[in-house]
Amino acid sequence: MRQLRVSSATNPQSLHPVSSWRRLCREGQEVHSSRSVYHPGDHYPLHRHDYGECTIIIHGSIALTQATNEQELNRGSVVLIHPDFEHGFHNRGNTACELVNIAFPLATLKDMEVRYAHWTWGNAQRAVHAQLSNQSLSAINYWPEELKQDRNNRLKADACLLHIQSQLDATDHDALPAWFRDAIITFEHPPHIGMGVPELVRLCGRSREHCSRIMREKRGITLRDFVNERRLAMFCQLLEQEDSSIEHLSTQVWHNSPAQLFRLFKDKYGTSPAQWRRKLRQK
Repeated sequence: MRQLRVSSATNPQSLHPVSSWRRLCREGQEVHSSRSVYHPGDHYPLHRHDYGECTIIIHGSIALTQATNEQELNRGSVVLIHPDFEHGFHNRGNTACELVNIAFPLATLKDMEVRYAHWTWGNAQRAVHAQLSNQSLSAINYWPEELKQDRNNRLKADACLLHIQSQLDATDHDALPAWFRDAIITFEHPPHIGMGVPELVRLCGRSREHCSRIMREKRGITLRDFVNERRLAMFCQLLEQEDSSIEHLSTQVWHNSPAQLFRLFKDKYGTSPAQWRRKLRQK
């Protein structure tokens, strides 16, 4: 069984199980893009890295491997891989698979999560998978060569990521029923968001069990996890845009337990809301 080396063929560390942005790119580089061809039998073993990665299947099919399962990816598949998500690739088919990888530093991912409430990127336990139309795939396929020409341009890197996100938004919105999408639009504003899961269920007009099943099928997460993600995104927006006290803002997104909101915030961003706001305003 062959291993597909996508970096230096002479350096045994090129397939190191833990990779870093510093190893991948030169200092000051904002984005990294590459094309790889996996021939039948080629595989890249399980590994993780400290940067975000978007993998797009241009032709053929390949398996996204994890410790306990595999997921088949075909032409038009897009996988958003969060830092620290352990994964690999294995071509078990009979034809070659061409894929594109677009990687960017963790700081960019965190910045996008803060700036855009609907930013979709998985976590260390789960990658986000979507299927693009041929038209969307052709549009995204333009970016790798464009990024190679100016890898130090943060504006161009952001434009690429936002373009990918816009394509995923269209796919994601089609996946959720219209009644669920409408409920989410209303829910993502105070005072609704502060009431949590029961309020989202009420806005949906369906049973909690039905809403939970739809969320698991379409997003792969629980209702509670979805609500908490939206609360954190809204809280970040309020911290950036409003001058009110942190305690007051926290009650707008979590009525009964601001302390739990602070714990989730620290777990996700590695700092307190006060420190995060202070650093943001120093920029």
